[in-house]
Amino acid sequence: MDTSENQYGDELAWLRLVYTRGIGPKKAWKIYNRLRESSINLPEVFTDKYPGFREIVGISDVLKVRLQESDLCVAEERFNYLQRSSLRLLHPNSEDFPVPEIPGLPPTLTLWGDLSLLNAREIGVLMKSRDTSDEVLKIFLQKLAREKIPIRTWCFCPFSRLDWELVESLLKLDCGLILGLVSGISRKAVTLAHEISSGRMMALAPEPPLRSRGALFACIEAFYRLFCTLNRKVFVIQARPGGKTAKRIIWAKDLGCKIMELRVTQRQTGGEGALPVHKRTIKSDQIERKKPLDNDEDDGFISCL
Repeated sequence: MDTSENQYGDELAWLRLVYTRGIGPKKAWKIYNRLRESSINLPEVFTDKYPGFREIVGISDVLKVRLQESDLCVAEERFNYLQRSSLRLLHPNSEDFPVPEIPGLPPTLTLWGDLSLLNAREIGVLMKSRDTSDEVLKIFLQKLAREKIPIRTWCFCPFSRLDWELVESLLKLDCGLILGLVSGISRKAVTLAHEISSGRMMALAPEPPLRSRGALFACIEAFYRLFCTLNRKVFVIQARPGGKTAKRIIWAKDLGCKIMELRVTQRQTGGEGALPVHKRTIKSDQIERKKPLDNDEDDGFISCL
């Protein structure tokens, strides 16, 4: 069997696993780990090569039956759709980008774009608070344009409309972008990549699409952890004490990342919100936590259809 057939078998097996009823990311990881401990390759579960699969300890009998009786047509239909949409399926056994086990990160991800961005010389993980102002972002982009910030490839998880405006601005500055898109590979991302030829983009999204709000937010944190383990450099545009960005900075330091922060004065922005982390008040952080989510971030997804 050649390499393409092996790849086809692996990807189909992973799609059958994650599209089996009752199996979410946590159970999929558990099943994969149990199989690995027993020296069983996932594709063997769906063949007659290992009839003793049902004897494996740690996987319920109900899940074993569901796995071996899962519909191959569903997996093949999804596999063909991903190929038509120029999307690759990544999983823990992928040769060029094996998906690591990180809490909240599904074992299967779709990839669109330029995987070679991972080999860029300088890569930074971009973090900011949800209520970062236009003025602060403008200062960041000005510094970047003047090459006062040496990083030219960025990892980022855009969520709001303002985030996507930042993505567009970075592409126009000839930056490369590695995006974590928890709601699927958006048409907006693909359109921007095609319209702004000077920038390069790689996008990752969970496969299958996540449904619950909790899973979406857990996946955002998992993407940032993934990016930090890959790159070890974090650039903070803005963070507030006790907020999610501030918490990410803490565990990024624990991972050994170098933390850089945009320094902005009150005179530049006319308000407290842009001050360095250690000079902001608890009251401003409480205001951030009460701020509602922006639900107008995307107009459609090509990996969720």
